Amino acid sequence: MSKTSCHFASILAVVVLLGGHAEARFSSPIIQLASRQLTNKETFGARQFQGRHTGLPVPPPLVALSDAEGQQIFREALLGDGNLKAFFPLVQELVTQATESYCGVATLLTSLNALGVDPGRAWSPKVPDWDWYGDVTMLNGLAVNGTCVGGDVCCLAREAIDYMGTCLSQLACIARANGLDTDLFLWGTFTVDDFRHHLASMSDSELVALNFDRRGLGQEGGGHFSPIAGYNSRRDMVLVLDVARYKYVPWWAPVGLVYESMSKAYSGSRRGFAVLRRSADGPVMPAEESPCLV
Repeated sequence: MSKTSCHFASILAVVVLLGGHAEARFSSPIIQLASRQLTNKETFGARQFQGRHTGLPVPPPLVALSDAEGQQIFREALLGDGNLKAFFPLVQELVTQATESYCGVATLLTSLNALGVDPGRAWSPKVPDWDWYGDVTMLNGLAVNGTCVGGDVCCLAREAIDYMGTCLSQLACIARANGLDTDLFLWGTFTVDDFRHHLASMSDSELVALNFDRRGLGQEGGGHFSPIAGYNSRRDMVLVLDVARYKYVPWWAPVGLVYESMSKAYSGSRRGFAVLRRSADGPVMPAEESPCLV
C-alpha cells in the first residue's frame, strides 16, 4: 500500500468514528446483524426505531464524539486543553469485539497493535507475511484445547473467555504474556485525582484500558472494557473508544462519573483500569492460573 493510501485509510477511520457512513464500519457478520434493516416501529426494549438500526443513542451527560459538542470537546483537547496523544495510535487499530464476552479481548488487541508489539507470527494463515495481533495470534497465556500456548502455565482457558469474558486481573495476565508491562489499579486503591494523573500521562507508548459498569453511566449493558483515547482537562471529560462499536459510538464522559462506574464489582472481583506499555523484557508467562482479585 502506498503512503498516500495509508494516509487516506487513517483519515477514513477517523471519519467513520466521527459519524461517517462507511460500509466498512459494518464489515463483520455480527455488526451486520446488529445494523440490519428493521421494520417500522419495531421495538427493542423501551425504544422504537425506524429504518436502519445502527446502535444506541449516547445518554446524557455523556456526549457522542460525532456530535457537534463532542467534536468541539475534541478540538479543545487537541489544541491544548487536555491530552489526545493516545487517540491516533488507538483509532487506527480499533477492534470491534467479536462476541459479547470479548470486550476485554478487543481492548487488548487494540492496545497491542497500537503499541506496535510484534506477536512473532502471522495474524492469519491467508496473510503469512504480516505479523499483527488478531484473535488467533493473541494466544500467549491462554489454554487452547487443553494446551497452554507459549508456556507451561496459562492465565485461563480460552473456553472461559468465550463463556464469561475476563476480569481485570486476568486481562493484565494475558497482556503480560504478550509482551506488555501492566500496572493494575483496582477500585479502592486509587483516587479520582490518581485517575486524572494517568489520563494526563497517556501517550503513544502508554495506554489506559478501562474496566467499568455501563449502568453507572446510564448505558445499556453491564460490565465492559474499552480503551481510553483522550482527556479534556478543562471540561474534566474522558474519551472512550467503545469496542462494542455496533452498540455505541465513541463517547466523552465526565471523569468523576467514569471513576464511580468502576466501583461496582464483577462477581466479587474489583474493576478499575490498567496502564499498558511495551515491556523491555518481552512476554512474561504466569506462574499460576490468574484468579480474579477481590
